[in-house]
Amino acid sequence: MNKLVLNLKTVSQLGLKYSILYGIYQFGLWSGHYRRTTPSSFFLPIPDLSPENVIWPVQIPEKDSLQKVLSFGKKDLMNEADEILNSRFRLFGGSAEYYSFKNHVDLPHWSSYEFGKAAIDTEDIKLIWEPARFGWAFILARAYTLSNNETYAQCFWHLFDEFTAANPFNSGPNWCSAQEVALRLIALIFAGSIFRKSKSATSQRMLMLLASIYMHAKRIPPTLVYARAQNNNHLISEAVGLYCAGSFFKSLRIATQWKTLGWKWFNRAIQEQIAENGEFIQHSLNYHRLMLQASLWMDFIARLNDEKFSDLTLEKLSMATEWLLNFIEPSNGHVPNLGHNDGSNIFPLSQCSYADYRPVVQAASCAFLRKGVLPPGIWDESCLWLNRPISPNRVKTFKLWHTDGVPWLGDSISRVYLQSINYRSRPAHADQLHADFFYRGYNLAMDAGTYLYNAPPPWENALAQTRVHNTITIDGFDQMQRASKFLWLDWAQAHLLKFEPAENIIKTEHDGYKNLGIRHEREIKFDHFSKWKVVDFLENTISNPKEHLACLHWLLPDWRWNLDGSSLILKAPFGDVILTISGNGKNKPEVDLIRCGKSLLLKQSASPILGWYSPTYNNKEPALSFVYSILFTPLIQITSQWQILEK
Repeated sequence: MNKLVLNLKTVSQLGLKYSILYGIYQFGLWSGHYRRTTPSSFFLPIPDLSPENVIWPVQIPEKDSLQKVLSFGKKDLMNEADEILNSRFRLFGGSAEYYSFKNHVDLPHWSSYEFGKAAIDTEDIKLIWEPARFGWAFILARAYTLSNNETYAQCFWHLFDEFTAANPFNSGPNWCSAQEVALRLIALIFAGSIFRKSKSATSQRMLMLLASIYMHAKRIPPTLVYARAQNNNHLISEAVGLYCAGSFFKSLRIATQWKTLGWKWFNRAIQEQIAENGEFIQHSLNYHRLMLQASLWMDFIARLNDEKFSDLTLEKLSMATEWLLNFIEPSNGHVPNLGHNDGSNIFPLSQCSYADYRPVVQAASCAFLRKGVLPPGIWDESCLWLNRPISPNRVKTFKLWHTDGVPWLGDSISRVYLQSINYRSRPAHADQLHADFFYRGYNLAMDAGTYLYNAPPPWENALAQTRVHNTITIDGFDQMQRASKFLWLDWAQAHLLKFEPAENIIKTEHDGYKNLGIRHEREIKFDHFSKWKVVDFLENTISNPKEHLACLHWLLPDWRWNLDGSSLILKAPFGDVILTISGNGKNKPEVDLIRCGKSLLLKQSASPILGWYSPTYNNKEPALSFVYSILFTPLIQITSQWQILEK
């Protein structure tokens, strides 16, 4: 497909409005407009820029309450803070790695990177952006609050000085994205609220902190058109950053403009980006959490200003909270790894692991549902920092919702989720009819995740492809046309055919292979909490059908295994997991088991991206890809029988 046709199709499918907004942003880069409106210099003079003329929003919770909540997490918090003292950060919720903000080269204006005139010295800019979000400042602030150890305050101020010196205002890659700027602005205000009274908080440092927050806020409005064009988490984050800055600088004339602009675009974004079933526009559990975390901070600042969300905004946030509740595993707070997972956890206000969504669920339930949904635990710390008291009348058990878009079956022991979306906004992954299985908190059939957005082949956002998901790929084609790293065209649409929770049956179909004349239908049935049956039907819809190759893929944990024909036995911590696949194709099926991109059966056709699981960004772990391939012409039925035999 030539570039002109591709561009016309992109405009047609994404919408003229958003294409025009993106075009305006590109024109601003080309014309030098952003270089003029965000100069690499300090805006002087700034009247009334002093610690006495700002509002520090965060109040330190009672130490006894923090001690009680952190009874099982205090040691880990202190260990993580001590790692930061040694310039080691747990980026993307992974293991601690050394990182330095020091820079010994002159940095060009941020627009030079966006316009392709300057290059960063790493393959993936997110590896630069993540430590620059200052997520580590929340860890130091919490440790300092509990211990009164001045070393943590000294560390914050030292790292702030180092970052500011190495990243002059509006220069370098850390100023490219206004979303990154907004998230860093919020972290600076949070940290400043805690460390402003420390011994290390000299008057010069305080003035530099205020100047930095001011310059961060000035960076956001000129390129808000880009966030509007994206119509996703960028717009929400930048709106929250502006509102927060506008509330912080109470004496500056421009603060009212920032506050008004932030309030307007936050409410509009929430109302437009959350669907009627509560799902966030980006079809991602991780981005759904980011949206709720940003909304919780917005709610926190709004309450300080005696402002209330509109009824529609509050209704959408309530639905989004309930939607996320569908996916929480009660035993560990884990969720399916659906959609993009870029490692975001923008408010690390508890010692729950990165994969644990209970902190945001508890805080969002208290804020938007007016009730706590979890028993007491370390996840309650987020509520303390956000000044959201938890009602003593907590909901003792989860209310189970069955969600449009990702219907599910099961109970607290065993669950299956089925991706079945009728897209009204652009997809993240080509993963229609992907299935996730959970058993006693273990994710048995997994979504591979994301790993990296920018990397040498084959890893440039490779895990968005159909072949790595737990569904069927036809002739090696994705379900949709991949136009770029993040853009899918000709969206595959799914349609729910049958959903009977009482009978434990889901049946759905998608049209992603209609150009090949093939319809894919999937039925999942629970015979018992330890027995599941998945039946895939592939039917030709044209008069002269051709022969096609169907590949069914299941991504499984990296456990000990035994393979007998098309029957795989996994040795799980709780017993045996038996997966048996059968089909009625025209020839003998081919079976392969792939780990870390290599066939364990010594076959030559293994894809290097199979047999991997990415629990968070920039991290991939071994997994088992069980692939069943078979030729078919008119109609084929492939059955996957799952059975659990506990010890």
